[in-house]
Amino acid sequence: MYLILGHPRNEDFTWLLNQHGGRQAAINLSRRLKCSYCLRHRPVKHPRGSKLPRIGSFNSQVALDFLYPVDADGKTYQVQHVKDLSGMLSVCVPTETRNSVEILRTFLTVWCSWAGPPTRIWCDRDGAFARSFVEELEKLRVEVDQILAEAHWQAARIEHANRTLKIIWKK
Repeated sequence: MYLILGHPRNEDFTWLLNQHGGRQAAINLSRRLKCSYCLRHRPVKHPRGSKLPRIGSFNSQVALDFLYPVDADGKTYQVQHVKDLSGMLSVCVPTETRNSVEILRTFLTVWCSWAGPPTRIWCDRDGAFARSFVEELEKLRVEVDQILAEAHWQAARIEHANRTLKIIWKK
Protein backbone atom coordinates (compact mmCIF):
# COMPACT_ATOMS: atom_id res chain seq x y z
CA MET A 1 0.00 0.00 0.00
CA TYR A 2 2.84 2.45 0.80
CA LEU A 3 4.57 1.86 -2.53
CA ILE A 4 1.49 2.74 -4.58
CA LEU A 5 -0.24 5.61 -2.79
CA GLY A 6 1.99 6.44 0.13
CA HIS A 7 0.67 5.35 3.50
CA PRO A 8 -2.66 6.20 5.10
CA ARG A 9 -3.02 8.47 8.08
CA ASN A 10 -2.71 6.71 11.44
CA GLU A 11 -6.43 7.21 12.07
CA ASP A 12 -7.34 5.57 8.73
CA PHE A 13 -4.89 2.71 9.26
CA THR A 14 -6.27 2.07 12.75
CA TRP A 15 -9.82 2.11 11.38
CA LEU A 16 -8.86 -0.40 8.63
CA LEU A 17 -7.25 -2.73 11.16
CA ASN A 18 -10.30 -2.48 13.39
CA GLN A 19 -12.73 -3.15 10.53
CA HIS A 20 -10.82 -6.18 9.23
CA GLY A 21 -10.39 -7.92 12.58
CA GLY A 22 -6.87 -6.86 13.53
CA ARG A 23 -5.52 -7.82 16.94
CA GLN A 24 -5.95 -5.29 19.72
CA ALA A 25 -2.17 -5.05 20.20
CA ALA A 26 -1.74 -4.15 16.51
CA ILE A 27 -4.50 -1.57 16.72
CA ASN A 28 -2.86 0.05 19.76
CA LEU A 29 0.54 0.10 18.03
CA SER A 30 -0.93 1.57 14.85
CA ARG A 31 -1.93 4.70 16.76
CA ARG A 32 1.73 5.37 17.60
CA LEU A 33 3.30 4.70 14.20
CA LYS A 34 5.64 7.36 12.85
CA CYS A 35 7.08 7.38 9.36
CA SER A 36 10.73 8.49 9.25
CA TYR A 37 10.36 9.65 5.64
CA CYS A 38 7.34 11.83 6.51
CA LEU A 39 9.10 13.25 9.55
CA ARG A 40 12.14 14.24 7.44
CA HIS A 41 10.06 15.80 4.66
CA ARG A 42 7.28 17.51 6.56
CA PRO A 43 6.76 21.21 5.84
CA VAL A 44 8.47 23.76 8.05
CA LYS A 45 6.22 25.06 10.80
CA HIS A 46 5.61 28.77 10.97
CA PRO A 47 7.05 30.47 14.05
CA ARG A 48 4.62 31.41 16.75
CA GLY A 49 3.55 35.01 16.88
CA SER A 50 5.07 37.23 19.46
CA LYS A 51 4.92 40.79 20.59
CA LEU A 52 7.26 43.10 22.39
CA PRO A 53 6.48 43.65 26.05
CA ARG A 54 4.81 46.88 27.00
CA ILE A 55 7.51 49.02 28.49
CA GLY A 56 6.71 52.12 30.46
CA SER A 57 8.57 54.22 32.91
CA PHE A 58 9.18 53.02 36.42
CA ASN A 59 6.12 53.31 38.67
CA SER A 60 3.75 53.95 35.76
CA GLN A 61 1.87 50.68 36.34
CA VAL A 62 1.89 48.78 39.61
CA ALA A 63 0.02 45.60 40.50
CA LEU A 64 -1.13 44.62 44.00
CA ASP A 65 -2.05 41.17 45.21
CA PHE A 66 -1.91 38.87 48.19
CA LEU A 67 -0.11 35.58 48.39
CA TYR A 68 0.01 32.97 51.07
CA PRO A 69 3.39 31.22 51.32
CA VAL A 70 3.86 28.25 53.61
CA ASP A 71 7.06 27.82 55.61
CA ALA A 72 8.86 24.56 56.42
CA ASP A 73 6.77 24.09 59.58
CA GLY A 74 3.54 24.33 57.58
CA LYS A 75 2.61 27.79 58.87
CA THR A 76 0.88 30.01 56.31
CA TYR A 77 1.64 33.72 56.08
CA GLN A 78 -0.31 36.50 54.40
CA VAL A 79 1.94 38.68 52.25
CA GLN A 80 1.03 41.83 50.35
CA HIS A 81 2.85 41.83 47.01
CA VAL A 82 3.53 45.05 45.09
CA LYS A 83 5.03 44.65 41.60
CA ASP A 84 6.15 47.29 39.13
CA LEU A 85 4.79 46.03 35.80
CA SER A 86 7.28 47.92 33.65
CA GLY A 87 10.29 46.39 35.35
CA MET A 88 11.36 43.53 37.55
CA LEU A 89 10.97 45.12 40.98
CA SER A 90 8.73 43.40 43.50
CA VAL A 91 8.18 44.30 47.14
CA CYS A 92 6.62 41.84 49.56
CA VAL A 93 5.57 42.67 53.09
CA PRO A 94 3.83 40.42 55.64
CA THR A 95 0.44 41.68 56.77
CA GLU A 96 -1.80 40.52 59.57
CA THR A 97 -5.09 41.95 58.35
CA ARG A 98 -7.11 42.47 55.16
CA ASN A 99 -8.61 45.74 56.37
CA SER A 100 -8.49 48.19 53.44
CA VAL A 101 -7.27 51.09 55.64
CA GLU A 102 -4.36 48.99 56.95
CA ILE A 103 -3.57 47.67 53.46
CA LEU A 104 -3.51 51.23 52.12
CA ARG A 105 -1.24 52.33 54.97
CA THR A 106 1.09 49.41 54.24
CA PHE A 107 1.16 50.25 50.51
CA LEU A 108 1.90 53.92 51.22
CA THR A 109 4.70 52.92 53.59
CA VAL A 110 6.46 50.21 51.57
CA TRP A 111 6.00 51.70 48.10
CA CYS A 112 4.83 55.32 47.92
CA SER A 113 7.19 56.53 50.66
CA TRP A 114 10.20 56.11 48.38
CA ALA A 115 8.79 55.66 44.83
CA GLY A 116 5.90 58.09 44.99
CA PRO A 117 2.34 57.28 43.97
CA PRO A 118 2.11 55.29 40.73
CA THR A 119 0.15 56.42 37.69
CA ARG A 120 -2.04 53.30 37.61
CA ILE A 121 -2.68 50.39 39.96
CA TRP A 122 -4.04 46.98 38.97
CA CYS A 123 -5.64 44.96 41.77
CA ASP A 124 -8.31 42.33 42.34
CA ARG A 125 -11.86 43.12 43.32
CA ASP A 126 -11.01 42.02 46.79
CA GLY A 127 -12.42 43.23 50.10
CA ALA A 128 -8.98 44.54 51.02
CA PHE A 129 -9.00 46.78 47.94
CA ALA A 130 -12.47 48.11 48.73
CA ARG A 131 -14.02 51.51 48.10
CA SER A 132 -12.08 53.36 50.81
CA PHE A 133 -8.80 52.01 49.39
CA VAL A 134 -9.74 53.19 45.87
CA GLU A 135 -11.03 56.58 47.03
CA GLU A 136 -7.85 57.39 48.96
CA LEU A 137 -5.68 56.47 45.99
CA GLU A 138 -7.82 58.53 43.62
CA LYS A 139 -7.20 61.52 45.91
CA LEU A 140 -3.52 60.99 45.08
CA ARG A 141 -4.44 61.01 41.33
CA VAL A 142 -3.83 57.30 40.93
CA GLU A 143 -6.01 55.39 38.46
CA VAL A 144 -7.20 52.14 40.01
CA ASP A 145 -8.19 49.29 37.69
CA GLN A 146 -9.87 46.48 39.56
CA ILE A 147 -9.64 43.18 37.73
CA LEU A 148 -12.77 41.07 37.49
CA ALA A 149 -12.61 37.41 38.45
CA GLU A 150 -13.74 36.55 34.90
CA ALA A 151 -10.83 38.52 33.39
CA HIS A 152 -8.03 36.70 35.20
CA TRP A 153 -5.73 37.08 32.17
CA GLN A 154 -5.32 40.77 33.08
CA ALA A 155 -3.55 39.75 36.29
CA ALA A 156 -1.21 37.31 34.55
CA ARG A 157 2.00 39.20 35.28
CA ILE A 158 1.40 39.56 39.00
CA GLU A 159 0.10 35.98 39.29
CA HIS A 160 3.19 34.69 37.48
CA ALA A 161 5.39 36.65 39.89
CA ASN A 162 3.36 35.23 42.81
CA ARG A 163 3.91 31.69 41.53
CA THR A 164 7.65 32.32 41.21
CA LEU A 165 7.85 33.73 44.74
CA LYS A 166 5.97 30.72 46.14
CA ILE A 167 8.50 28.40 44.48
CA ILE A 168 11.35 30.40 46.00
CA TRP A 169 9.78 30.31 49.46
CA LYS A 170 9.10 26.61 49.18
CA LYS A 171 12.80 25.93 48.73
